[in-house]
Amino acid sequence: MKRFFLTALLVCLLVNIVMAQGNLKITWLNSEPVIIGGKSCRAGDSFFSADTVQWITPDQIAKVYDENKGKLKVISASLMEKSGNKSIWDYLVSTNRLSTRAGKLLNTIDITEYFNRNIGVLVRLSVESYLPVDENRFYYVNYIHDGESIDKKLPVDGNSIVIDHSIFTIDGERKDTFNVLLKLYYYDASKKQSLLLTDSLRLNVVSGRDCRSFVENFPEKTDSEILNDLIGDYLTIHNPEVFYHEGDIKLFVNELTLNK
Repeated sequence: MKRFFLTALLVCLLVNIVMAQGNLKITWLNSEPVIIGGKSCRAGDSFFSADTVQWITPDQIAKVYDENKGKLKVISASLMEKSGNKSIWDYLVSTNRLSTRAGKLLNTIDITEYFNRNIGVLVRLSVESYLPVDENRFYYVNYIHDGESIDKKLPVDGNSIVIDHSIFTIDGERKDTFNVLLKLYYYDASKKQSLLLTDSLRLNVVSGRDCRSFVENFPEKTDSEILNDLIGDYLTIHNPEVFYHEGDIKLFVNELTLNK
């Protein structure tokens, strides 16, 4: 009986793995074909996500549809090569690092958990919080710059915690800053009290010029869905320890498409 139970459990696990690595369908390919699992594939063809992919040219991009999850994903030949992955499955696992939470932070534990890590900002990070924000109640950060302690009030936008390039604008000069340790506070003037939310926020505020250079390799591709996925994967592969918010990437893509 015990042996039967273990066998059944193993079968269930194998089925779950197979389902997780299920079929993908190519819905669009900028240049055909691409070799997947030893077969020549074009738009409309399906394949197993664990199959090895061999790109024909380094600038190839494909849109693939996950038939199990009902989701589209953009795959880039150059980024797959950079990541070192040979199959779509391995590539999707390695690039699944974006901080996509759009829900409200409901308590101080949520806030601490969200910001107690390495966070990247391209344009503007905005996360809604349960704490009220106005002229007398607001968030601010503290960090050390050239040996001096700097306090910076965060921009006000409803009850959201907003982080943008203004944090590192000193004497009118904006600085691209990477891996700076900050303390995040919430201040209530009526109580004359500052609440420390985290002292372990490492912030990476960058200009995005490297992302722009990467996108210029595909000047004809202005579709925002493609750019969102490509830039998200680019950031994950080049800065795997840093979390970028999906909303911030969309803002960056909007700027790119407006400036084309």
